[in-house]
This record gives sequence, structure tokens and C-alpha cells, in this order.
Amino acid sequence: MAGHSDEAVEEALFLTRFARQFHLLSPQPELKTPAHLKEALASQPRLRVHLSTTLREVLGADHAEGLRLAPRGEPEQVLPVTGVFVYLQGSKPITDFLQGQPPTNTTGCLVVDREFQTAIPGVYAAEDVLCQHVK
Repeated sequence: MAGHSDEAVEEALFLTRFARQFHLLSPQPELKTPAHLKEALASQPRLRVHLSTTLREVLGADHAEGLRLAPRGEPEQVLPVTGVFVYLQGSKPITDFLQGQPPTNTTGCLVVDREFQTAIPGVYAAEDVLCQHVK
């Protein structure tokens, strides 16, 4: 997983339940998280944090087989993996496949009513395209 915010660290801690080994990549030299989250990371034996490391490429044809990493100040390296989760905080939701239907707000999120129905009858939205903090 790549990210360095509170949300990325919380996701990493949650996802360790499903993996024998988990890697958290942060492009920053320090995680931007409160002390209690840093302590939780340090106490998780299946999680390895790679600070100052940028993800360059996901390797594999039909499934993830490795990551090409660029640790700051070191040569690129390949980390063998069997899966990848990229946490993109604050990025615009991917809705282009909807070809402009249903309508979006100024931040690119789908507009829904209180039952999560879009302006198109029978079309509902969930998760990241709603841009709500709790999903």
C-alpha cells in the first residue's frame, strides 16, 4: 500500500488482517500521523513501513507480481508482492466511465439524494464516487 496520511495508515492496519506480510510505502521521510497510529504500526509484526520510498511501477501481466520502488538516495529495487492497494487521498473520483451521466458536483463527486439515488431513476451510487469521509 502507498500513502502517508492518517487514513492510509488506518487502512494499512486494517488490511494486515488479510495478509501474511504487508508493506506501507510513504514518499515522505516521516508519516503524518498521530503518535498512537505510529505506535500501532510499530506493534504490528506483519507490517513493514518504507519511508522516503516512491512507487514507480506495479509489475506483472495478469496480476501483481512485484513493485518497482525508488527509495530516496538509493538505487531502484523490486519488491516481490502478490497484491497491491494504493490509497489516493483527496484525488478526484473516477467517474469518466459514466460519460457525464449522472451529474457530478464541482469536486467531481456524484450528486445523490438521501437514498443514494442519482438523477437517473434506478441508478444508485456508493463508496468513493460520493466523496463522503465515512464510506
